[in-house]
Amino acid sequence: MFKSAIRHGQRENASACDGVAEELGRQNHDVQHFRALPYAEAASFLPKLRICNSSPAVKLAFEWLILTATRSKEARGARWDEIDQRRALWTIPKERMKGRREHVVPLSARCLEILIEARRLDPSKELLFPSPQTGEPLADMTLVWVLRDMAMKDRATVHGFRSSFRDWATEVDKTREVLTEAALAHTVRDRTEAAYRRAEYLDERRGLMERWAVYCGLPRNKSSKGF
Repeated sequence: MFKSAIRHGQRENASACDGVAEELGRQNHDVQHFRALPYAEAASFLPKLRICNSSPAVKLAFEWLILTATRSKEARGARWDEIDQRRALWTIPKERMKGRREHVVPLSARCLEILIEARRLDPSKELLFPSPQTGEPLADMTLVWVLRDMAMKDRATVHGFRSSFRDWATEVDKTREVLTEAALAHTVRDRTEAAYRRAEYLDERRGLMERWAVYCGLPRNKSSKGF
């Protein structure tokens, strides 16, 4: 019963520790390794995700996470007031970022479609992907349960999709490392370089995220205007 509710985004974990080991993967001393789905399988994963037994909001949240290359907490907590429809940007405030720095994500055409679908599901909520039961952010284990239901828990973790994106950007798209690091919102220790990264690269990153969406088997140049 608990597992079914979690899968559909209707409640928190039965236990605060339930599934933690599976999500984090094995740790090697001070380095965490997250199981990542090979990027070549991303296009086949998304169609399966769309027809799995999870609720529509949960499936949209997972796809959003993959296409924006963001962390689970950032995606699950996404709010409508963080979205700039006209400029197709998602600005995550520093309070919700791991590095405590504001992060701007250029949105692909498919991400704009996801926004339309999410608004249709629940036009009154402040969150993009609220729990169908509580209206609060989806539980932290909800997306993990999606992978379990899809028989993917031994091959990938939710966080691992960021690695899938990075490997694709490096090996296929031949993206400069500075752009990939900016897209992943990795912390830069040098203050001057960090400030420059935050201020620049949006146009290049917009192209990068659109190419990632296309690589994942999504429509090219499809207009998605209006929520």
